Amino acid sequence: MKNGGLKFCHVNNGVTVKKYSKRLFLLCIVTLTCLFGGCSSRALKHGESPTLLPDKRRIGAALKDAAFDPYIGVTAAGLIAVAASGKDKQISSYATKHTPIYGSNENARKATDIILVSSKGIALLAYTVKYFPLQELIHHGDCPIQLKFEMSPALYAPTVAAGAAFVSWGLTMGTTGLLKSAAKRERPDLSDTYSFPSMHTSSTAVANAYSARTISSMSLSPLYSYPAYAALTTLTLAVAWGRIEGEKHYPTDVLAGALIGTFFANAAYKAFLGPYQYVENFNVQIAPQGAAMTASIIF
Repeated sequence: MKNGGLKFCHVNNGVTVKKYSKRLFLLCIVTLTCLFGGCSSRALKHGESPTLLPDKRRIGAALKDAAFDPYIGVTAAGLIAVAASGKDKQISSYATKHTPIYGSNENARKATDIILVSSKGIALLAYTVKYFPLQELIHHGDCPIQLKFEMSPALYAPTVAAGAAFVSWGLTMGTTGLLKSAAKRERPDLSDTYSFPSMHTSSTAVANAYSARTISSMSLSPLYSYPAYAALTTLTLAVAWGRIEGEKHYPTDVLAGALIGTFFANAAYKAFLGPYQYVENFNVQIAPQGAAMTASIIF
């Protein structure tokens, strides 16, 4: 261990990763506690309107909402500041040489792989906590979930939420891949020319932003939701710094990746799930009402 450093590792990389995994496991446990706390009220918020086919107005509102998200603003400001300062490579050189957090380049790369998988798992967990068991989604009377396209009312909102996840993931991966091919920026370790932007960071960011959106749509106390947001942000930051320390990316690479993933997660969730106070689509809805069924046409 270096004096004054933040290293928690030694020469045995296997032991290092094992120690890091334990810390990450504890972090996930805290996140689980935040998610399950107050889970008796997991219904959709008032005004949310899930749809499998968002119209232009919904998409426009979603893009605007995502663009003005505080995380997007902070990340974009950081990206511009680092690029303008000209210290991109200088920061990368310091991180890869001193490895102040992970202890070695190899440990940093292994840790980011673990965190990426964990972030995906947390996103799946958040989805499961909100939407299952399915019977909790059906409330008598005031229920925004109705039978559309001959789909069970209990499955409609979970299907829409899953669709939002897949769309955000696809857009993030596609955009990151296209930018990598167009930029052709050489990595710090000179292994290839796919440095900009960071796929690890964009993948982690989209998963964690989706989790944050899902948690924000639950009726949870700030006592639970705020620690969950902090944990998710920490996971994204850990991957971003780990890719720099692992000699795989420059700071602007990871900032761009975080920007892409967060933007598409927020935009897709908003477009598919709302909340919205207007419905412009033409819908034929069939909703259960006691022992009978009620049909209605909405413009």
